[in-house]
Amino acid sequence: MEKTTVLICGAGGGGIGIATSLTLARKGVDVVAVDHTQELVDETVRQVTALGVACHGIAADLRDPAERGTIVARAVEMVGTIHGVANIAGGMAPTQWGRFEGTPDEVWRTVMALNLDYVFTICRDAAAHMVERKVAGAFVNIASVSALPSATFHAPYGAAKAGVIALTRSMAAELGQYGIRANVVAPGATKTSRATGLLGERMEARYSEWNPLGRTTAPQEVADSIAFLLSGKASGITGAMLTVDSGMTSRCALGGVEYFDGRSNW
Repeated sequence: MEKTTVLICGAGGGGIGIATSLTLARKGVDVVAVDHTQELVDETVRQVTALGVACHGIAADLRDPAERGTIVARAVEMVGTIHGVANIAGGMAPTQWGRFEGTPDEVWRTVMALNLDYVFTICRDAAAHMVERKVAGAFVNIASVSALPSATFHAPYGAAKAGVIALTRSMAAELGQYGIRANVVAPGATKTSRATGLLGERMEARYSEWNPLGRTTAPQEVADSIAFLLSGKASGITGAMLTVDSGMTSRCALGGVEYFDGRSNW
């Protein structure tokens, strides 16, 4: 039986990416790990290979069209066939938050590049590879609850993630004839090392009060959802969005104002 290999963009760090890499590895899935520094890539390769599966690393700036345009070809050269893709990389820096009417063009372009543009490129190139090789593969793209009710004070991010949802649904409609599935996971406030570093105890305190489950979401919970949608257990699921947010969006519209005063900083 042919080994399954998944390309993971945003595979390193202390959050959803590394949790997904290790979750798939424990299931015997080989990994091609993509992240923006060699240090992050090397650490993911070290942890994944320690579990007894193959892991190849690619350091690339996903915001750069020239770099992201080579990733799938490089991965195919390394492993032969890609069976699945998880596009996890993304985000918006706290310094980029602000009122909509004051959003600079450069912030818009940067946020789009990191959250939507690269997803399009990777999905397009990987889909072409799967169709050509007759691989019944699967895609999981990470959106956000910011794409659902509103993205107060971070409109570019919400717009980019809404684009990810629309893109993925179009993929599902077009690629289903080849046995290729495409789904979205939309996390809420997730307790990654980056988020904790930025917000500290305010993050857990705020969402323990707000979320119906009384806490933030763990990276492993999002990783388990990604792994499920990539697996054969989700063989009948495509064009769907799975919200993993500890119930956040069951309440009412999100408000960034809790952390951003709309005038200066967090």
